[in-house]
Amino acid sequence: MNRDPARYRRLCHLFERALELEGADREQFVMESCGDDSELRGHLLAALLEAEAGSSFLERPWPAARILQPALRPPEIVAGYRILDLLGEGGMGTVYSAQQLEPLREVALKTIPITGAPPLRQRRFRREARCLAKLRHPNIAAIYEAGEFEVRGGRYAFIAMEMVDGWPLDQVFRSRRDTKLSDDDGLHALACRLDELPEWLKFFRALAGALDAAHAAGIVHRDVKPQNVIVRRSGEPVLVDFGIARDLEGTGEALTRTSAPVGTPAYMAPEQVEGGSAVDGRSDVWGVGVMLYEALSGRRPFEEATQLALMESIRLHDPPPLAKESRRYPRDVEAVVERALTKEVSRRYASAALLADDLDALLEGRPVRARRAGPLSRLFRAGRRRPGVAALVAVAVVSVLALAALGGFLWASWDDLQAGRREVRRTEVRRALDRAWMAVLRDESSDARRLFQKLLGDGDAADEARAGLRMISWIGPGAHPAKDESMDPAFRAFLEGQKALESARHGDPAAWKLAEERFADAIIRSVVPRPLFHFALASAVGARGSAERALAAARGLTQRFPEEPQAWKAAGFTVLRKVPEEALRMFERARELGADDLETDHGIAMAHFYAGRPDEAVRRLREIVSGSPDAAAPWMSLTNVLTVLGHRDEARRAEKEAEARGAGGLEWLRIRGERLRAEGRWKEALDIYEKAAKIAPRHPRILERLGGLQRKVGKLAPAASTFKRWTDVQPGNYRSWLEFSTVVVALGRLREAIAAADRALELKPGNTAALVNRSGALRMWGALTSAERDARAVIARDPRSAESYLNLGLIHHEQFRLQEALEDFEVAHRLGALRSSWPHPTADFIAKTKLALRMKVQAPSWVLAMRSASKSIQSRDWAQALTDLESCLRLAEQTLDGAGLMRLSRRVLDDELLGGICEPESETNLPLELDVRRTRLAVRFRRLAAGKNLAAPAQR
Repeated sequence: MNRDPARYRRLCHLFERALELEGADREQFVMESCGDDSELRGHLLAALLEAEAGSSFLERPWPAARILQPALRPPEIVAGYRILDLLGEGGMGTVYSAQQLEPLREVALKTIPITGAPPLRQRRFRREARCLAKLRHPNIAAIYEAGEFEVRGGRYAFIAMEMVDGWPLDQVFRSRRDTKLSDDDGLHALACRLDELPEWLKFFRALAGALDAAHAAGIVHRDVKPQNVIVRRSGEPVLVDFGIARDLEGTGEALTRTSAPVGTPAYMAPEQVEGGSAVDGRSDVWGVGVMLYEALSGRRPFEEATQLALMESIRLHDPPPLAKESRRYPRDVEAVVERALTKEVSRRYASAALLADDLDALLEGRPVRARRAGPLSRLFRAGRRRPGVAALVAVAVVSVLALAALGGFLWASWDDLQAGRREVRRTEVRRALDRAWMAVLRDESSDARRLFQKLLGDGDAADEARAGLRMISWIGPGAHPAKDESMDPAFRAFLEGQKALESARHGDPAAWKLAEERFADAIIRSVVPRPLFHFALASAVGARGSAERALAAARGLTQRFPEEPQAWKAAGFTVLRKVPEEALRMFERARELGADDLETDHGIAMAHFYAGRPDEAVRRLREIVSGSPDAAAPWMSLTNVLTVLGHRDEARRAEKEAEARGAGGLEWLRIRGERLRAEGRWKEALDIYEKAAKIAPRHPRILERLGGLQRKVGKLAPAASTFKRWTDVQPGNYRSWLEFSTVVVALGRLREAIAAADRALELKPGNTAALVNRSGALRMWGALTSAERDARAVIARDPRSAESYLNLGLIHHEQFRLQEALEDFEVAHRLGALRSSWPHPTADFIAKTKLALRMKVQAPSWVLAMRSASKSIQSRDWAQALTDLESCLRLAEQTLDGAGLMRLSRRVLDDELLGGICEPESETNLPLELDVRRTRLAVRFRRLAAGKNLAAPAQR
């Protein structure tokens, strides 16, 4: 069109407005907005037609930019960057190679003109900067800076990104097909090196990991294609160009029309071709699948003469099987490619992480989760896409199957009946296993042991039951299930996640993320989908996150297992406290699906309580305990609710009734003790746990709680004995050794403290609490260098460790490094003030160190004056001696601790000489004037030695 910038901006504005309309409304808008301007109307209609075909008018380079603002020229310097060369130009901006001046490094500088640019183009550019700022991954181009600059009257926005030394993947593909296309020996060598199955699998495994990181940050790329994957010279992929990415956690601003296809057609997923809002991370998985197919076969899975035909093929046709393109790949490789390119979104890999795991499995020789679809599956899928064609084929297939089925009807019916019974039995066994593992999660070891023992005789469940029984013996915070190599990898990952969850609940913030990762790993590694693993992941997300995150996790669980009652029940417990009305709905759905058990009823009752209906909760809890009088948990909930309502007498009666009716066993004591402990009623909780320890003297959790309560109330020797028993029960649990070392160092049993801290560090290297304990014990032992090394190791890991700064200050004070000690104490004081309780008197340490510092500064002058006086006395120059001593006393009386200086002087001077001049009984015969001066000096020295110099006026 006319290159007038004003007309171009008007076209951009009308194009964006028209995209928001449909059908007759759009047609009317075009006619009214363009009026008699046929040229403008023609360009607008052409742009809209192009958008419907899958391209975008706004994705082309903007011609007005060349008119309004000239290109940057090497070696021009803008915004602290020296332009070196033009790398490329497209609809989303112009990219230059540039040199950043501070710090000095080469970057890729992506720019877009601001003045007169279409608003949509500017918003997309800014969104790309926001998306890149969220991401930190070795296989995603890093962003260094974003901003604006002005040059020759024009304004630009820019993004400074990592300069990746390599080639776009499409160039690698072309170089492999035809070496004449490139004279670059490095590119050809790279293409030859990658042209092996293991290399491609590693390459796309890394790329899938990068996409998984983006999806975890809430970003969908939406344009995964070879041009947006740079291959480093090392062969590693780097994902670039998030210009049309969708930020799922952002404001939700729609920068593309909802029904407009977004992306590059050859690599678009079917749902992208069709438009709509169903695009998510699985669409990026499709793009990886297309590139993997192209890498292995040498051609794209869909190739048509026109763009419309290509998009039709993507929507309706299956790609040619990889086996037809190349016979050199195993069937598992074909299965992975086929699953990544499944048209039905629900059947495709649910995440880039799952695709990455299958690629790992191929590299490691493990079975993959993907399975190739059979002929009937392909027919049924085709039927969903093209009912008319598939129906004709289906008639013939059904006719053949009907004849075969008629002959073997009775036998098939018997097989079906037996298969149905086996499936029902497998479902029952799986649910029983889940109940046992849930008991483990709730630390109900007796129930878990009973459930696992029942399953030992079942061939399908025996191995898992044995693993559960082994695990019960060492369950507890700090245990290490990974060392049991015989355990199924999925369950090992699950238990590692549980251990991380325990650590997180004991105050380790980094453990939350680890717990989520291990639970997700358990889900990936599980051959059979297990609601238990998904519940554990939802539980970890819900425990640390907002109500929205918890609800999202719970809903994801029920969407994965919509007919599984345990999934609905677990989801209800995930959001019980945060979204009680939704939890109530989930519990009711679990009951509809068959979860008619005490746990579900208990959840419903407590959902009413958290929803603000305590009377209804009490009514339901009373119904539960009347039917199950020996169940500890509902009795405890009843007493808690009654206490909250202010009915304390009734709550006490309920406690007594619970004990009288058989609920007073170990579980009751444990729950009651936990409640008292949470309320800060340490002595009452201690009494309860002492009773529990008599019933179960080797229960790890009870020993941990008992020792902790004994320490709280000051019973350090019994606490040390309890924690020692815990180390005997769980020698592989680092927390048992850590707690033992904490108590014995306070008791002064330094050898035991150091040995226990050493053992804790063997089990969990780098644990800061164990290093703090060992540092303190080493300091008291006198090994100051080793103590300082440990204290500094803690500060390197945790710069907010007040205990380590305090310990370091004490070490420096003992080494007479007083200025360093003062600085350490002041840091410890600031950090300790941030805590609700800080037991250490750091303010006293600071005052004493300041005093010592002043003494250290003034002591040399004092000592020199005293030595001069001593020499004068020895030479019988009494007048000079008294003058020197008066000088010393004036110095001492200006000091915070003159008595301390006095004591210091006695270490370096001859006490007899000092006494000879100061004592009135001295036999020395002095003139009267000197004798009076000597008498006054003696009085002042006595006051100084008594520490009274601060209040004493200066003697004249």
